[in-house]
Amino acid sequence: MIESPEEPALTSEQAFELALRLHQGGQYKEAESLYRGLIQHNPQHIEALHLLGVLQYLLGKNDEGNLLMEQALLVKPDFAEAHFLLANGYQRTGQIERAIESYQKTVDLQPGHAQAYSNLGLTLLDANELKEAEAALRMALSLAPDKLQTRVHLGTVLKQSGRLEEAVVEFQQALAGNQDFAGARNHLSHTLMDLDRLDEAEGCLRQGIGLQPENAEGYYNLALVLVQRGKPEEAIAHYRDAVKHDPDLKEAHSNLANLLLESGDQQEAVKHFRRTLELEPENKIVPYLLKIAEGEKLTRAPEQYILTLFNHYARDYDRHLVEDLHATSPNLLQQALEGVGAPKRFTNALDLGCGTGLAGMVFHQRLDHLTGVDLSSAMIAQAAARDVYDVLRESDIVRYLERSEDAFDFVLAVDSVPYFGDLLELFSLLNDRMIAGGLLCFNTELLKDGDWQVQAGGRFAHHPAYLKRLAEQTGFSVLEMEQRTIRLHREGEVEGNICVFKKA
Repeated sequence: MIESPEEPALTSEQAFELALRLHQGGQYKEAESLYRGLIQHNPQHIEALHLLGVLQYLLGKNDEGNLLMEQALLVKPDFAEAHFLLANGYQRTGQIERAIESYQKTVDLQPGHAQAYSNLGLTLLDANELKEAEAALRMALSLAPDKLQTRVHLGTVLKQSGRLEEAVVEFQQALAGNQDFAGARNHLSHTLMDLDRLDEAEGCLRQGIGLQPENAEGYYNLALVLVQRGKPEEAIAHYRDAVKHDPDLKEAHSNLANLLLESGDQQEAVKHFRRTLELEPENKIVPYLLKIAEGEKLTRAPEQYILTLFNHYARDYDRHLVEDLHATSPNLLQQALEGVGAPKRFTNALDLGCGTGLAGMVFHQRLDHLTGVDLSSAMIAQAAARDVYDVLRESDIVRYLERSEDAFDFVLAVDSVPYFGDLLELFSLLNDRMIAGGLLCFNTELLKDGDWQVQAGGRFAHHPAYLKRLAEQTGFSVLEMEQRTIRLHREGEVEGNICVFKKA
């Protein structure tokens, strides 16, 4: 019995019915009090345990909701809906393996539970179990073929599996079911971009903007496509539209600031870099770019900037470098080395800023021993997988050279020198670490006026005359220095200095 000093006693059945009405009417505090009274009176009251758990989830108290659902399942182990709700609770609290187990129990008990299969598939996707995720999502769609969000989840699994064309079909079907489904449209446009079907991506996004002219993410994604199509001015306009409709969209502020900086509008770039940092104070990339926009005199890119940039970049680095940027520096340096009549083999070689090991792959057959150095742990992991390095060191370049006691007859620095402006300290240290007659192969970006200067993208460019003076100052002779196209940029070709120096 449930008793109150002011009211006649209620039976358990009456108390539960009242709690349920209060719950459904949004009077959560009163409903919670009654549920707890029922459980205190009868710890195995399955309905009260279940609904009090539902109420805790509704209030955002996921840990307490999980505890109540676990108690409910001790009373009734075959309670499918409790397994489902508990799985959702586990998923929200980051307990992925337990969530997968509970979703699986749900569908074992209730094979027609389409939402459980859908949530199971999404959770398996989070766990990167792509084959199992696809099977669960296809089962969900067989039970509920009109569930458009499930179709988007399936498209995401197919995309992550590398099956981009199949992913496009799923996203298109979801969008066909609801033209206002912005999530499906965004996924579709990004996948079309990955397939280099830029006309279709742009058309898809423009149609979406026509239907939802206040959708900030639509403008943001359209700007991404326009950048990829080499239309930075149009992209700037649409990034402005994005931040107009969503002033808190930090990615749009950041990308807009980058484009403005590249276009020479430093004052406006500063404004958007600062807004990015207001929205994301922990950002490690923007502070450096903000200093560039503010015109601060810089001598090298900061370690934290490089570390964050390349740890994030590592997984897609090779594809982006080769397919998007058409980077040629390793091969150009190899040709330059052949052109100066270099020895056929080197005894002890150093690859500074080795990255994922692309340069190591080009040169390793003529090297008896190769050490790779890079600041990024993610890059080092990729380089290790290539199995061309005898030693790999996770370190800043300058710090490594200061501490190393090795003597090298060949040093390679592909696309790493551009993160330094003033090269005097770096090349003095290189001279200390090299034997007489040792060769140094490196590239920089080409500067046509001045000694060296930081560029809008964060890298430094160097004038050939500065590099020649630097060689004389630090004990090197110039064997080769030629200007070649080293990669592409959205605004055209990037010219660089391809250099071979010899230690005197």
